[in-house]
Amino acid sequence: MERKHTVTFQPEGLRVEVSEDDNLLTASRRCGVQIESLCGGRGSCGKCLVRIESGEATKPTRFEAQALSGAEMGSGVRLACQTCPISDLTVRVLASPRVPGSKILTWGLELKVKPDPYVKTVSKELPKPTLRDQRSDAERLRSALKQSSIDLLLLRQLPRLLREKDWKITATLYGREVVDVGGLDAGGAYGAAVDVGTTTIVVYLVDLASGKVMAVESDYNAQIPYGEDVISRIAYSTREKDGLATLQRLAIGTINKLLDEASKKANVEKGRIYDVVCSGNTIMLSFLLGMDPSFIATAPYVPPDTGSIAVKAREMGIDTNPGGYLRTVPSISGYVGADVVSDVLVSGMHKKEAVSLLIDIGTNGEVVVGNKHKMLSASCAAGPALEGAEITFGMRGMEGAIEKVAINPESLEVFYKTIGGAKPKGICGSGLVDALASLAMAGLVDSTGKLTEKARQGQGFVLAKAEETEIGKDITITQKDVRNLQLAKAAIFTGCYLLMKKMRIKPEGVKNVYVAGAFGNYIDPTSAIVIGMLPDVPVERIKMIGNGAGFGARLALLSKGKTKEAQSVARKIKYLELSGEEGFQKEFLKALNIPHAERNLFPTADRIIGSRGKEHPFMRWNQSGKNINYS
Repeated sequence: MERKHTVTFQPEGLRVEVSEDDNLLTASRRCGVQIESLCGGRGSCGKCLVRIESGEATKPTRFEAQALSGAEMGSGVRLACQTCPISDLTVRVLASPRVPGSKILTWGLELKVKPDPYVKTVSKELPKPTLRDQRSDAERLRSALKQSSIDLLLLRQLPRLLREKDWKITATLYGREVVDVGGLDAGGAYGAAVDVGTTTIVVYLVDLASGKVMAVESDYNAQIPYGEDVISRIAYSTREKDGLATLQRLAIGTINKLLDEASKKANVEKGRIYDVVCSGNTIMLSFLLGMDPSFIATAPYVPPDTGSIAVKAREMGIDTNPGGYLRTVPSISGYVGADVVSDVLVSGMHKKEAVSLLIDIGTNGEVVVGNKHKMLSASCAAGPALEGAEITFGMRGMEGAIEKVAINPESLEVFYKTIGGAKPKGICGSGLVDALASLAMAGLVDSTGKLTEKARQGQGFVLAKAEETEIGKDITITQKDVRNLQLAKAAIFTGCYLLMKKMRIKPEGVKNVYVAGAFGNYIDPTSAIVIGMLPDVPVERIKMIGNGAGFGARLALLSKGKTKEAQSVARKIKYLELSGEEGFQKEFLKALNIPHAERNLFPTADRIIGSRGKEHPFMRWNQSGKNINYS
């Protein structure tokens, strides 16, 4: 008979009964406790920290021996994904992803668009019925508005509503459908643009008549406990009974929570929200719609749908006007989604004669190269390093994360900036890119990525000393960290290089480089060129477009023309499967070097490294060499 034990998670006090084969990370997911786990429970990220307060558990594994000090294990600290109960347990969660001060990307390029939404309001006084005019209420309304259909839920309430308002009404139309009827004082119509990200979800509440953003709210995606990346979530959805339904419920729950917060902030009734437009990667939108995305994970990587889908919001459980709709921006392929279509829409590269390169660096990396005549796209398996996984002291962009780094090449003194100005707890993606670039400029890492003897200070090069940090330990960059960063940057550059090669374009022929995505918008572009992540182009050609997914959804929300444009963009962009491309492995291996094995591809990076950082605009030391300009 299978033995069961009760695990109690503090500080929430939530309990769950699990078997001895279930680890604490699995147990936490079953009772809704969120524990940070960047590697999806494989034991490699060392982030899912808990402390056992009472009870007995399995012995520490080799992963725990690598990630934790003897003192930590002696005080009961364990990795949740490596620890199973052998008795009833009480554990305290030390690593929750819900941390105040998180840096969630909400800004983007402001584009002027004349509002022409699907939703309109019309005020009318209808002729009252008489013995000579016995038309049905529905026919009377359709005739006055010259519309063809009425939402069924509205139709059921129509007789009462028309008489309550004494036939003086404001009708809300969605295309040619009447979706709501109120009094003459009903108020305006609103919509929401939603960026459904793997890690975060952002909601923009918009006045559909003026285009004004009334409120912006963001939070972590509640699906995170079931997998930090989309592949882990696909595995959960196929392995667990009702797994897909659970992930759909969590995404919708996060959206509803943010809609509630945004409507309260803007003093807007949720019943006046009629259109919700969602953008995100193909897998996230599949989860949102309750479609099985599991076949995206295996060759030939086929998605359930890539089209623009429109459904009644009430069918999805979205808490807006019951007659309103939820729509999605179209996708391109299983791994190049609606978020990239939105990025392209915001950048305008699909309308330019000049060739542009777009790179969306978030949980994964996607690349688009082209102009108004031809566009190619690819997905780059950059891995989770830039999100903080597989990095010894890696973390998400939240308070206490080191986000900027510079090293004085003479004294090797380290200067850093943290999010929120707090004591450092770890280092996030933008800080990692700066750190690797700074190591290269200071001669502390060679072109193959090997740390020099000077850089090895115990476990690695120390960025912040223990006495300066919140965690009471040195925050270091190790040789393994450098290797993982090399893999990530090589994947991104190889994607760019192969698409440019297909288009017969050299880096100097690329006139615009658009960078989007949760991580991409915070990197220093010169640092990214120095390490060989971005092509070596004049830095003034590199433009950060912010939350392209959210802002592209806003364009589709506000304009029927932009909705059609997004559909045209999705059809126009051709997807290239890089793993099947001849020469992919060869180019990837060359891109592992810093900046690249073919130095002629990176003349600027070569010059900056050769000058020991003096030509890097970030490295502006004052005369004492003590301060750094973080502008």
